[in-house]
Amino acid sequence: MNIQPLIDKIALAVKQHAIPGRPGSYSRFPGGESNEYGCADAANILYTIGHFERDPELRAATVAVLRKFQDPENGLFREATHHPYHTTAHCVAALELFDAAPLYPLKALDPYRTPEGIVSKLESLSWLGDPRLHGHEGSGIYAALSITGLTNSAWKDSYFGWLSENCDPDFGLGRKGMVNVQLQTAYHLFDWFHYLFNFHAANRPFPYPEKLIDTCLDLFRRKDLTEAFNHMCGFWEIDWVFCVNRATRQTKYRFEECRQALHEEGLELVKMLSKTENLSDVRRADDLHMLFGTTCALAEVQLALPGEFQTDISLKNVLDRRPFI
Repeated sequence: MNIQPLIDKIALAVKQHAIPGRPGSYSRFPGGESNEYGCADAANILYTIGHFERDPELRAATVAVLRKFQDPENGLFREATHHPYHTTAHCVAALELFDAAPLYPLKALDPYRTPEGIVSKLESLSWLGDPRLHGHEGSGIYAALSITGLTNSAWKDSYFGWLSENCDPDFGLGRKGMVNVQLQTAYHLFDWFHYLFNFHAANRPFPYPEKLIDTCLDLFRRKDLTEAFNHMCGFWEIDWVFCVNRATRQTKYRFEECRQALHEEGLELVKMLSKTENLSDVRRADDLHMLFGTTCALAEVQLALPGEFQTDISLKNVLDRRPFI
């Protein structure tokens, strides 16, 4: 299946978010002001679809725009819709695509730069309630510190050791004993994904990959991945696709079932994006951050199923370069 027409629509959408006369500046929503997620996700999408900026002056302009969002006092990047640690990791990760770094030290993250500090932070997160509200913190800290070269092996051993020891062995995700208590399992999957891309970036094995596969396939077959799944642009699909695809790299367990489910999901993504001629008619496609999530899912499906979803230029998942989306 050739999905290049969808990629062309996505490329056009990014252009429509560019702010005239301000190179490197993009709005998150059409007609809006320059925004952290608009600028970062324009870079993310263009990298994914093979349209990444090559002109040195325009690359430098984008880096300068992203750097201006940083608070020089504490080193954080802030935006109203996300926790500052998420926004910081997201902007730091976007800068890395340009082989660039933030201008100022990430002082606000200093308390977590010791093994004791990061373990204490992980212990304090709300794993029982809505973990998505706090998973951005635990994963964002790792991504921001590791991308900027502020971690070492001992620190990573503590970080991944705690996550592996506390992962629920019955689900292959979430904190032990806290999955499916107050919220449906899908929300814990959407949270745990943020930790798994850190495992992937550090070349660390997923804890309980077979159970993770069981959970993912069960949620998919029962259509229990929330009402938003495959009905609007966002990150739900990449969360699921990444977990399934990367788990199959660590085990042959239910491999053909995983491939079949990934194939079906790829078709659903194409169907969602092809419903109308205008991509803007797809729910939340006008949000550049959400569009990036869907674009990332397409890249992961293409990677998982060679030859099945074709584009002029092979798509690239940014998570294979550095952590965090």
